[in-house]
Amino acid sequence: MSTDTTTVQPRSSSSHSIPPRGPGRRPLTRWIVGGAGIALVGLVIGLAGSADSKGSSDPTGPKIEAVGTDLGQPAVELAQSGATPVIEEPAVELDQSGDSQEVDEPQPPAVPLPATLSVTPDPVHLKTGVYSGSITVSNIGDEAMQWSALTKPWVSLSDTTGDLGAHGANVITFQIDESQLDGGSFTFKIKVWGNGGTTYVDVTGAKPLTEISA
Repeated sequence: MSTDTTTVQPRSSSSHSIPPRGPGRRPLTRWIVGGAGIALVGLVIGLAGSADSKGSSDPTGPKIEAVGTDLGQPAVELAQSGATPVIEEPAVELDQSGDSQEVDEPQPPAVPLPATLSVTPDPVHLKTGVYSGSITVSNIGDEAMQWSALTKPWVSLSDTTGDLGAHGANVITFQIDESQLDGGSFTFKIKVWGNGGTTYVDVTGAKPLTEISA
């Protein structure tokens, strides 16, 4: 009995054959991995850009605005609720009693008072049988004053003219010539005038009646 021996050769296919690796040629697996990495990086960049653009256009996202003041104060950031924060005012210093300290306001400069005439007393009342008295001429202003005085011919004055500075005064005495008076009451005026005004001082008195013997 004879036995045929057949040798089976492995089939070779051109579609599954791997070409020999030549010089300068990279393996196919490196090309595949490299392409996938580039695609992955591009996908990450695209997602990040989409998230940024969506966040910037989202009207409901948190907003921070700067509010400036007209007093040169630094800008104050608004809260996410949109309400303006309260700015604390500087504390007011209190004295020991707890009351706020008073601030002295500047006073306007004082205006000089012009020369103003004043004569006292007015009127003058003399007792019965008294024939002399006095008056005081004063300048209650801040400027210089000139004055003059005049009265009845039967009354003499110690001074009839004079000058007074600011808030100055001068006393004038008068003497009545009783020989020129009839018995009973009498009255006369003393006129004082000048650049500070004009005043009339009333003077009253009485001369006793002479008794007539039988």
